[in-house]
Amino acid sequence: MSTITFMTKDGESVTAEKEIMTQSVFVKNYLDDNDDDDSELPLPKVNKATLDKVIEFLKYIKDHDAPQIEQPLKDSSMDKVVDDQWFAKYIEVPKDDLLDLVMASHFMDIQSLQDLSAAKVATFLKDKTEDEMRAFWEVTNDLSADELKWIDEENAWAEQAF
Repeated sequence: MSTITFMTKDGESVTAEKEIMTQSVFVKNYLDDNDDDDSELPLPKVNKATLDKVIEFLKYIKDHDAPQIEQPLKDSSMDKVVDDQWFAKYIEVPKDDLLDLVMASHFMDIQSLQDLSAAKVATFLKDKTEDEMRAFWEVTNDLSADELKWIDEENAWAEQAF
């Protein structure tokens, strides 16, 4: 079993099987360019807990199909959005951990994890009002009533398109 070692942004060293990790385009490209290099691959945007979660995902999809996600989302519950319930359970994480997964999947270029994590984020937004979304993401509205009115007028065409 051939392995690769990563150095996470929190200074932790993590070793994983190359066969599993080459599902990441970033890792595959690194290994293609540095085949004989035994140095640690730095992951400056990924912490250890998130990398462990990424490895769990990659191990699973090595032997299973990547998640099939119907778009647009038909429901705000992941167990009704994905075809394999393992993915629904896997992605049930706290909001901050989910955002870390989104960033890690993007940085490591793992499309199936990007799709799954983006779908989970979308379930947080589905059927929510603007105020509910702001509250969930802890975003304060610092626009004046006049600015909001101007934005509504400028984007009226978008409302009419739907």
